Amino acid sequence: MFKFFIIISLLVMFIADVNAQADNNKYSVDSFIGVGEGMFISDLHFDGLNKNSSNAIVRLMWKPEHLLSIGLETGFGVFYTTSQENVDTEFGITDIETTLFTVPIFIVYSMEILENFDLSVGMGPQILFSKVDSHNNKVTSTQISSGYMFSGYYMHPLGDRTSIGGGIRWNYVQKIHDGSLFLQIMFKYNLCEY
Repeated sequence: MFKFFIIISLLVMFIADVNAQADNNKYSVDSFIGVGEGMFISDLHFDGLNKNSSNAIVRLMWKPEHLLSIGLETGFGVFYTTSQENVDTEFGITDIETTLFTVPIFIVYSMEILENFDLSVGMGPQILFSKVDSHNNKVTSTQISSGYMFSGYYMHPLGDRTSIGGGIRWNYVQKIHDGSLFLQIMFKYNLCEY
């Protein structure tokens, strides 16, 4: 998994046709908030399975005087929900609702390959939450898995410190060998420059 992450990071840095960076010695710290809707990409198929999913992220990036930025990202992403009615179990007939979602804790590398367009890769642990509601009982279980994400965003400047934009994001979880593809709206705010 780590080798895969390194290979993808190198591809992002070396394959992209990038312009020479401006002679700008400013460092900055930027914050991002993103929300989106997407689709859980999996071979799972059964009645009551809803693969439509949503997510939200918060990202903090340090951008030094070169093109590559580094930062941290967290948030949540729903992979799928299920809803089944009148399921016959050994304890009687019940309705069952389940949700699988994740909270990633990623180290993120980002590069502006074109003006206002960034490609990002991230890797790290993800906390998986599985919630089940049946027989009027709610049960939540958690597991930790490794995972990664790839994303590309275009950010349109609104002013000196703010930008708004959108993009696409792929989030993969090793434990379940599946992931989700999201379309996101992003908001960026420059916290400081020095």
